[in-house]
Amino acid sequence: MAPKIAAVSLNPEIIIPETTYLDNGLVYISDAAQHSGKLTYKNYWTWQAQFKALLNGFDLLGYVDGSKQCPPATVMKNNQAASNPDYVLWYRQDQLVLHAILTCISQEDLLYKLVAKRTGVETAEAAWNMISRILEH
Repeated sequence: MAPKIAAVSLNPEIIIPETTYLDNGLVYISDAAQHSGKLTYKNYWTWQAQFKALLNGFDLLGYVDGSKQCPPATVMKNNQAASNPDYVLWYRQDQLVLHAILTCISQEDLLYKLVAKRTGVETAEAAWNMISRILEH
């Protein structure tokens, strides 16, 4: 059974469910554990600070700042190309971080339409960078 970490809220009205370390080493961050509200144009800097701290706490910041590079999808094994297990884990964790980012944005918000429906936003880093470009002005 994977260990679970209960997040703590300083606001007694906010109940935060557990964030789970999956058996394969991946970290799933529940959307309620991220913060107390959705990302908007008005709360970007606060949201960014909270989300960066959360990612740092789980050693996942590299997925959005580019320091955790994507490994090659294939490796040579017995002179043949084979699926790289490091790539599979990287890709799956990246998609979980991307999911955490996208769940921060209300689907009715224009920002969601710009980020989630945009071609090329297929990684956590791409989503993070697009949000930064849109909101850091």
